Amino acid sequence: MNFVVLLSLATVIATYGVVTDSTASVIGAMIIAPLMTPIMPAAAAVTMGSTIRLGQALRLVLFGILGIIVLAIFLTFFIPDTGISFPTNRRISSRISPGLLDLMIALAAGAAGAYAIGRQEIAYSLAGVAIAISLVPR
Repeated sequence: MNFVVLLSLATVIATYGVVTDSTASVIGAMIIAPLMTPIMPAAAAVTMGSTIRLGQALRLVLFGILGIIVLAIFLTFFIPDTGISFPTNRRISSRISPGLLDLMIALAAGAAGAYAIGRQEIAYSLAGVAIAISLVPR
């Protein structure tokens, strides 16, 4: 239940943060979102060779992705028609043309997040990882 609530709230924040071109809101949504909750068990299931657990984790990831897409689409119906334009909104236009450097940042941030989750003594760095990855693509 916590996963659904936090993911839904993060979706609301991120959707309206992107529309209003608010970098701080998008970063806040990235910190709130419990995205590592189903992804780390999927990686562990692959490592342990547990196809049943992998299936369960991947289903949760898939339902989470589909759920936030549906929720974000629903939330856009409540946006007043103020003439939002893709070319003038940096948050939207930057996400439709990522480059190789953006991929490298995303991979490094993902590795840092996985490393920090695996080590209790450095778990405090997860907020920094969330901030770094929320700025991708630039």
